[in-house]
This record gives sequence, C-alpha cells and structure tokens, in this order.
Amino acid sequence: MGFTDYNDLINEITNNGKLLAWDFSKAGAAAQGAGSWETLWKLAGSPGAGSDPAGTPGTQYNSAANNVGSMVFADVTPDTKHLVTFGGVSSQPGTLLLYDRLVGVGGISLASTGNKTLNSATLPRYAGGIGVIPVLEVTTATTNTAPVVSLNSYTNEQDQTGRAGGTFTFPAAATVLHYLCFLPLQGSDKGVKAAATLNVATAANAGVANFVLIKPMAYLPLMANTWNERDLVLQLAGLPRAYDGACLCLAFLANGTAAPNIWGNIRIAYG
Repeated sequence: MGFTDYNDLINEITNNGKLLAWDFSKAGAAAQGAGSWETLWKLAGSPGAGSDPAGTPGTQYNSAANNVGSMVFADVTPDTKHLVTFGGVSSQPGTLLLYDRLVGVGGISLASTGNKTLNSATLPRYAGGIGVIPVLEVTTATTNTAPVVSLNSYTNEQDQTGRAGGTFTFPAAATVLHYLCFLPLQGSDKGVKAAATLNVATAANAGVANFVLIKPMAYLPLMANTWNERDLVLQLAGLPRAYDGACLCLAFLANGTAAPNIWGNIRIAYG
C-alpha cells in the first residue's frame, strides 16, 4: 500500500501509531585498514551475532527463524514498511551501510584454486535482481598469499546466464576476520538474480568465506563520536521498502584499523 503523500505518512505515524524502531549497537572488530569494508553480521551487540549460512545452495533469509542476527520487524501485510530515518554514531570515522541480507552460501574455501559451486537459492525478495550485489565475508582469515577471486558464472537482472564478473584481489595476504569484499559484475549489469560459481584464481594457504547476495538500503557517513542521521523522507524521498521477512544488517567502511564501537537507530513507518 504505502503512502499517498506526506500528510498520509504523518497521519499513519501520529494518529495510527504505525512506526517501528530498532536501537542497534555493535562492537566492531579490528578492520583491514582504511577503505576496507567490515561485516558486522557475526559480531556481538544488538542485533546479536548471526551464524554462517549453510553450504550449497545456502540459506534464504526470509523469516524470523532464519534471520537471527538481524533487525527483524513483524509482518504488516497488506500494509508495506518503509525506512524513514537511519542515524548513528561511531567511535571511529567511517561509513555505515544498512542492507537486506537475501541469500548466503557458507564454507567457500579460499585455500584452493578453481571453481567453487554456489548454485545459490532463489532470492526471497527483489526477485528481479536489480540492485542485488554479491559479496564475500571472511570467516577464516587468509594467510601467505592474497586470494584473487571472481564471480565467474551468474544470472543478471535480464535473465542472461553465464555472466562473468571481473577479478578482485584481496588487499593483503593476511586478510582479517570479518573483512567484506564487493565482487565486480560484468559490463553494465545492474544486479544478480542467481550465482552459479565463484572462481579462485589465486589461493591463500588458509581462508574461508561466506558468499552473500545483499540489497543495500542506505549509507550513513560518520565522523568519530559525532551523531549523523539520514532523513529518507525529505532529505532523499526514497522511502526504501523493508519487505516482510527482511533481514536488515550492518556493514562498516573503515577509515583505519581500529575497532569501532557503533550505536544507532532505524525507524520504519508502515501504511
């Protein structure tokens, strides 16, 4: 359903009480370095630590049972939920990402070369694939050699199969736990509907990662110890939709190696 106009949004929130909120907090781990992403999925706080997804074809994040580790809100159908504010503060400067975790495949070895079978499960949301991006999150630190990887067979948003993205070289031989890398897509592709194989062209001596398909919802730049907030109604009239069953999670783009302590809030209106 959504909102017909700004007055309708105000009425749903103030008169009908259709506003949900989550105060999040995460104690981050030591980051890889300036300009590197860190997944907060398995770190303690609120929401609590998530677990690694199953092996091929992986885990769909589409219910409270599967979404442990995320910010989960009750279903409101036939109404629809929309993100209205996203604010936070961090002890270290960086950028906070709020995303919807869709599908994960665990246990991907970075310690051997060749194609790794993914055959990822069907997207539970954003079925068209537009804006859905592939990432790797390190669950066992790499050693000795920086892995070189690529998503070398996937289906794009136009149902073209066998698409092959460019290679990504890890920033160091010893890549830390919770490091998060965004995998390149082919040409002008705008998203991923399904992933078939991940190729490891150069292997480390050790290293394991989760492959995850995510849908970014909002970015929040943060100075150290200074609150910032995005107004997603007036500042940018996007009102990103939080679907029923959404698995809302956080990642952090670091400005150094120090572990950040992060606290913040999201508010979601529905109507």
